[in-house]
Amino acid sequence: MRVGDTVRLAVNYSDKPVKALAREFRCSDDALYSAMKEIRPIPSQAREKLAKLNMVGMMAATLEATGFSKLFSYLRVDRHIYSLIHRVYKEDREADEALRKLPELLLDKGKPDDLKPEDRQIILSVGKEIIERIHCEFNLLAELERQYGISFQECLIEKEKAACAATQTTSYGR
Repeated sequence: MRVGDTVRLAVNYSDKPVKALAREFRCSDDALYSAMKEIRPIPSQAREKLAKLNMVGMMAATLEATGFSKLFSYLRVDRHIYSLIHRVYKEDREADEALRKLPELLLDKGKPDDLKPEDRQIILSVGKEIIERIHCEFNLLAELERQYGISFQECLIEKEKAACAATQTTSYGR
């Protein structure tokens, strides 16, 4: 899915009108509409706020910044939760199977010169499987967030704060 389509979905999933989001993002509603149509990129002042809006917004901002569509694009598949869960299970199985090849393959190989061309191909194949798994997991998180109203970005921020609090508590001996 293209960046503009993903921006449009992020805006739609927010349940806020475009004008209200544009004010919140400190850009014009025309700039936001233009990003949805891919006439121009996501306004720089809106990118971070779009990424924090919801998982789809994070995917849109990251997709535009990196171009990594195999990792950050919105999957056009059956979006039913159980279908996405089964897709994650499938990708997880495939990634796990691919990962099992690495320990033996990498034994006694500590630098790039130690790898044969076929070793490199196997490592690339493992990487592709991991990327597919993560891609499906992002899409599952986005759908869980949309359907159940759970913000995973807030969970990530809270974990950072909790880690900081734990460090402070430990350092002060409380």
